[in-house]
Amino acid sequence: MLIVRKKTLGEYGTAMAFERIIVGGYVVFIAKVIVPVLLLTSLILFIGGEVMMWVNGNYHYYSFFYNNENDDDDDDDDDNDDDDDDDDDDDGGGGGSGGV
Repeated sequence: MLIVRKKTLGEYGTAMAFERIIVGGYVVFIAKVIVPVLLLTSLILFIGGEVMMWVNGNYHYYSFFYNNENDDDDDDDDDNDDDDDDDDDDDGGGGGSGGV
C-alpha cells in the first residue's frame, strides 16, 4: 500500500510556504480585484453625492467641501423665533383657570 504524505511547512521552507499561501490563495485576488473595486466604488459614490448636494442646494449643511465658518445663516435662526411666546397671552388665564 502506497502512502502519500503532504510536505510540512518545514520541508517546504518558510519562504516557499508563504509564497504558496499568498500567491496561490485569495490574497492576490483580494489585493488586485476587491480592494480597487471597493475604492473606486466609494470614490464614485462620494463624488456623486457631492454633485447631488450641490445640485439640490443642500451643500450648506452636508457637503464635505463647504466652508461654513463664514455662514451667518445659523446665527440668525434663533433671533426670530418669537411665535411660540404669543400663544400664552391670549386667554388671560391659564392652566384651566377659566380667566377672562
